[in-house]
Amino acid sequence: MPLGGAACGSAFVTTDGRGCREIVAHGENGFLVPPRDPAALADAIGRLLHDPDLRERMGVRGREMVVQDFSDTRTITATLAVHRALLDGRLATPALS
Repeated sequence: MPLGGAACGSAFVTTDGRGCREIVAHGENGFLVPPRDPAALADAIGRLLHDPDLRERMGVRGREMVVQDFSDTRTITATLAVHRALLDGRLATPALS
C-alpha cells in the first residue's frame, strides 16, 4: 500500500487508479503510470533507478505528505465526523448484501 511506503520515505511507481492516486502525487512523491502500459512502467522505474537524487526528493516529499495529510489526529477527527453524520442521519448507510 502506498501510504505505508510513503510513511517510510519511499518514492513510488504505481498505476493511476483509485486508492493510489490519492496517495501518489505524480512527479512529487512518485510516478503514476497508466494501467497495462509496460513501457510507461519501465520508464518510470528506470528514472528512479538511475536518479538517486530524484528518489531521495520524492521519498522526503512522500513522508511530508503523510505527516501532513494522514496524521492520527486528522484521521481520527475525520472518522468521528463520519460517525456523527451517520448517527445524526445526515449520511445514508450503504446497503448490505
